[in-house]
Amino acid sequence: MLFYSESVCLEEFPSPEAPMYRVILSTKPPKEYLKTKISKEKGKDSCEEVAWGKEFSDLRDVLETNGYSSEHNQVEEDIDDCDRRSRQVGEPEYKLLISIHDKKYKGGLKEALKIDIDKVGRLSLIEQALGKATLHHGNNLVRFTHKNLLRVYPKGTQFDSSNSNPLIGWMHGCQMVAFNMQGYDRSLADARNVYWLIQGMFRSNGGCGYVKKPDFLMKEDQHNQLFDPKVKLPVKKTLKDK
Repeated sequence: MLFYSESVCLEEFPSPEAPMYRVILSTKPPKEYLKTKISKEKGKDSCEEVAWGKEFSDLRDVLETNGYSSEHNQVEEDIDDCDRRSRQVGEPEYKLLISIHDKKYKGGLKEALKIDIDKVGRLSLIEQALGKATLHHGNNLVRFTHKNLLRVYPKGTQFDSSNSNPLIGWMHGCQMVAFNMQGYDRSLADARNVYWLIQGMFRSNGGCGYVKKPDFLMKEDQHNQLFDPKVKLPVKKTLKDK
């Protein structure tokens, strides 16, 4: 059963129990709702492309950019027109099914991490962008994840299937850290591998795959201060294995 909000956008995320046994959708809104924005930005290199890199809407954009073209362009365009008309009928309903919108924000990282008090959403960052954010916008990153979802994913050109340290994202409140899982069994032979961190992190809470964030990553402290992963704190407890 699908979980969806009665309003167009969520003002706050539901508790983990609310969508239990249900599916919740998180993706970008239909393209038709972005037509006005696209038409304004068409024909110029925006600051967004500089900061985030160019984004292709579909495979055809990639092929055309690389000099490829189909010999059946006219036939494909006719089919696309039919598909487009059929999609336009259902797109308003489809948009209502998307509970968590994934949007690409204008400008750089600082603009992307601004809080929208009227709605919550999801921001996706490549690993390198996360590293930049932790160095220059650490507090904004932690504050953003108080209310919004942050997803981090590996660079697509990492052909060796390597992964960055997931603790970097977790310590800044990141809720979703994607990994390359190729060679998983082989990699477990290396005790230094990040897969051991993943296993240890999600073995708690019954191994269900969900671990509640600690309170210091969800709100400010009694002095209205944000958690800063860079600050060295005193050791509260030491565990020893006899």
